[in-house]
Amino acid sequence: MKLFNHRIVFGAVVAASIVGAPSGANAQGGLIYFSDQGAFHQAMAGAGKFLKGVEDFEEARIGAGQVSSMDDPLDVNTNNNFFQPGEIEENLIIQSNLGQANSSVVNPRGVDGLALLGANFFGNPDKTVVANFFVDSLDLIFTSRDKTGIGFMTQSYAGGTSAKIDVYSDTNVLLGSTTVGASNAGVFFGVQAVGGAVIGRINIYDPGSGAEGADNIEMWVVPEPGTMLALGFGLAGLAAARRRRNNK
Repeated sequence: MKLFNHRIVFGAVVAASIVGAPSGANAQGGLIYFSDQGAFHQAMAGAGKFLKGVEDFEEARIGAGQVSSMDDPLDVNTNNNFFQPGEIEENLIIQSNLGQANSSVVNPRGVDGLALLGANFFGNPDKTVVANFFVDSLDLIFTSRDKTGIGFMTQSYAGGTSAKIDVYSDTNVLLGSTTVGASNAGVFFGVQAVGGAVIGRINIYDPGSGAEGADNIEMWVVPEPGTMLALGFGLAGLAAARRRRNNK
């Protein structure tokens, strides 16, 4: 079963109750998880990180309440009916994963692998992207090898109220796994890599057989010398990124 098939949507949205995401350190993977967005932002600023980009999918050419399938991957080079080149954040790839809960291998579906949702589709407040087929999981791939903090709204459609999150390094080593809340409106999840680890990929899987997604994907990095003034720092960078989005 998939979320979208030839412009016919099927499946019912299950009423969601939010499962609290853990906070604190993961001793095995060198990760700190956050369920509070404000606490995550404070931690990023306190660790000397700046916001390199936010992907909110608002450039998508889709109307409110509409839904359509898309081939994956979705990235900065995408040129289809919904996104033009340069409209997805650099160094970010979004694609399905046929491995379902077994996310150790990157294995995109390709044709119709993703679904694009317009605002107010079953209660999601903004445009967003999810895995189209309910049996698949969703990969967020960070290609620049400098991401040490990632935050996003974890979403689930026509499925359960939680999502399994697997966080991988830039060399595809599993850093840690956790289970967090998920809903069609989105539940915040943040992760910080410590001890020199770099986040290369995050896999999201809805064990409730729904379509998992992520919106408002924040990518935080430790600045290289000389870049802080050019790119903005910490929470000021977050505010600037949001202003740029709102002015488009």
